[in-house]
Amino acid sequence: MLGAAWLITGPFRTAERLSSIVGVRWVLTQVSNEGQTAAVVRRGDHTLTLAPDGSISIFDGCNTTTGDWSWTLRGFEIDHAENGAISCGYSPGTAPPATDPMVTDGTAALYGSVSAELDGSLLKVTSNGYALAYAKG
Repeated sequence: MLGAAWLITGPFRTAERLSSIVGVRWVLTQVSNEGQTAAVVRRGDHTLTLAPDGSISIFDGCNTTTGDWSWTLRGFEIDHAENGAISCGYSPGTAPPATDPMVTDGTAALYGSVSAELDGSLLKVTSNGYALAYAKG
């Protein structure tokens, strides 16, 4: 299919079609979950980066999850994910606005098998019941 969206049909086709997503800092813009109203994300707080060396970094506004990634039939697989969880303390008056729980749950659901699709300039990924849209950052 040419144009707005590419459907992934095989690991080699996946790598060919989605090679432009590698090495880019993707910024989360929206999260939805099975029929629920989509949550809009504060720009810049949540990012996803697939590095050319096969490493992945997912930043949730406070903590970073790192691991490995590889192409699959429908997108990519995240392996060996580890979250460097820390207490994200803020001084009074400096805390960022609260994050929508759907955004927190959606980014936490990024593990294992992830379906990926380019739709115009957006990277759309689905994982464990959540759909996340990322824009180039």
